[in-house]
Amino acid sequence: MNNRIKAYLSIWLMATTLFLSMDSKYSRALGDYVLEFLGIRSWTGDYTGLHLTVIYCGVLFCISILLVKKYAVNQGEIKTRKIFIIVIVLLICFSFITNTTAQYIKRNSEGLSAIAYEYEDSEITYNYSESKLKEFEAIFTLRNYAEERQIFSVSIDSRWLRKDDIDKISILNSDGTLALFILEAGESKTFSLSHDKYTISGGRTFRDGGSSGDIQELILSSYDGKSVKLLDDSFHGFVISK
Repeated sequence: MNNRIKAYLSIWLMATTLFLSMDSKYSRALGDYVLEFLGIRSWTGDYTGLHLTVIYCGVLFCISILLVKKYAVNQGEIKTRKIFIIVIVLLICFSFITNTTAQYIKRNSEGLSAIAYEYEDSEITYNYSESKLKEFEAIFTLRNYAEERQIFSVSIDSRWLRKDDIDKISILNSDGTLALFILEAGESKTFSLSHDKYTISGGRTFRDGGSSGDIQELILSSYDGKSVKLLDDSFHGFVISK
């Protein structure tokens, strides 16, 4: 292997280790999946705590710097500015390929699995007075990547509710019947639900008080009983009932 090939391989390694430690709109850091495939934990907790992927990739990145200095700068006589540009171009290419692949998979998923949760600015707020629900508001955005209309009900869940053995929050019409929502083919829509049209069952209850926060998990269910869970940190989600 000649020095020029070693030079560009070292630059490729530098860009790859950087990219493997970066989250994207469509997935966690790809390094997480690589480590988990190898049976190595990517976080110290349940996707919480210390992000071990960053540490492992950081070590490889430091090694790549030494290799780039040896093969690209010293032996290959490639200017630092050119190396920087190559790394940026590689990162853009890696990101484009990853994002395009994620969207393709989503587009070709079956049923509700083709819906993505765009979690930015999502929020739920509800308040009780004398043990009765007095105020409710939820905002979340969904995008249908499929080429067909999707009809579904919505429930809101979180790891904190499950930790305390509290039922997920189901969205109901004001008359207590299960609320149904529609997304047309290719549509992205922000749902803004309030107490004048909707109510809820489940979740934390209070005599006087309430709760508010981001929406971590959405569970979408179709009329035939199929359900998918969409997460704030996962573009694809997963099927929980077929």
